Parts: sequence; structure tokens; C-alpha cells
Amino acid sequence: MIHVIGVDIGSAFSKAVVMTGGEIVSYHIMPSGGNYKLTAEDVVKKALAKAKLSLKDIDYIIATGYGASNVASANEMVGDLSCQGRGVAYLFPSARTAIDIGGQFTRVFRVNEKGRVTAFLQSTMPPLMGMEPPLTLVPAPRGVTGTLLSSANLRIWDTCSAVVGSTTTSGICAQVAVPS
Repeated sequence: MIHVIGVDIGSAFSKAVVMTGGEIVSYHIMPSGGNYKLTAEDVVKKALAKAKLSLKDIDYIIATGYGASNVASANEMVGDLSCQGRGVAYLFPSARTAIDIGGQFTRVFRVNEKGRVTAFLQSTMPPLMGMEPPLTLVPAPRGVTGTLLSSANLRIWDTCSAVVGSTTTSGICAQVAVPS
């Protein structure tokens, strides 16, 4: 049997899931805290204990999230939006639209039947009080393919900002009509 681990070291919470033969056998979720390296070690160790496995039993580890570089045992780092797309397709095979309300960003995204992200909309981090949001380009997440939501219908509000595809636009919050 092949054993793999997916580790997400997010800005607020960290998660690890252990899969054997394509099936989830254990997982662990915990607050990320201030030391992502220790958190990464701890969340992996606790997920492995629940699966009654050791790190030596694991064939491959993928890390994602804000603190992914702190997962010392990772074989590969993958963009979190790509991982979320695959997770949505695995857990909810008929779903084509998902919303992620994370510690730093909120995202609305569409996935195809294989879990590839085909379109997305992402909020920006809130600006400091009294400051305008940055008007710089924000790179698209690694591994994202497909048509970006540049043609999404947006309702303009005046209290926040959003990223559509890879462009930051001040003063827009999304009420998204995702193109099919």
C-alpha cells in the first residue's frame, strides 16, 4: 500500500491528512501558532499517530499553504488553490463551485471534474486603517490553469478590494456570477 500525506500550514490553522491507497485514514487540525516549523512537525506527527504509521512508512508528502516551506519532510510544495480544487473534487465529486474563507483570503473558485481550478476570485488582505489597498499586480497561484474570472459580473461596493485573476482592483467586493 502507498501512504501519502498532505500538509497545509495556513496562517490561522494547520491541517494534515494521511491517505492509504487513495482513501483518507486519518487527519489532524490545529491552530498554526507563531512557529510554523514546530506546528508542521506536530500536525504531521499527530496525524501519523492516529493512522498508526511512522514517517518512515510514508511514500510522499505534499505541503501547501502560507507556511508550506516549513514542512521539512515535504517532497513537493503545491499551491493551495490547486490543492483545494483537488480536495473539493475528492470530497464532493459533483461540486463545481467552492468558497474558501481562510485566515488571510477569501476565495470563490470553479473546478472541473478532475479538480483542476478553471476560474477563481480572491479577496486581498485588508488594508491598514486609513490606507488604500495596494494597486500592484498580485501573481496567480502556482499550478492554476484555465480561464480566470476576468469576465465575472461584479457588484461594486466601496469598503474593500478584491483580486480578479491576477489584477488588484481597489474598491470592489465580489458578488460573483461565475461564467460556465
